[in-house]
Amino acid sequence: MEVPLSSLDQLLQESGATPLVWKVDVEGYEPEVLRGAAAALQQPHLRAVLLEADSPALQRAMEAAGIARYSYHLFSRTLSPASGPASSGGHNQLWIRDLPFVQERCRAAPPVRVNGLEL
Repeated sequence: MEVPLSSLDQLLQESGATPLVWKVDVEGYEPEVLRGAAAALQQPHLRAVLLEADSPALQRAMEAAGIARYSYHLFSRTLSPASGPASSGGHNQLWIRDLPFVQERCRAAPPVRVNGLEL
């Protein structure tokens, strides 16, 4: 079976899509995805990226695109700059280009109830 392969830059260019946020979870192939998204990472409409992996190479790619790593604090719905090595084994790294936009989205999102706890 042949499966078509395309870069994110090519897919976004062909579709004309301009996503505000990306979630990249590709079982260790995050570096390859970012290599195929070099142009898309530079687009100002891209506000945030959630990467399921972390490495020095991924950090360099995101920082070169002007996107900084942040920590999200669930109970206060706030964000703070992440410093030092990635925590939690490198999973779910939140990278933000437009902090005011993301802060407002976090603040304005309706609460969610999980096991009787409002988040």
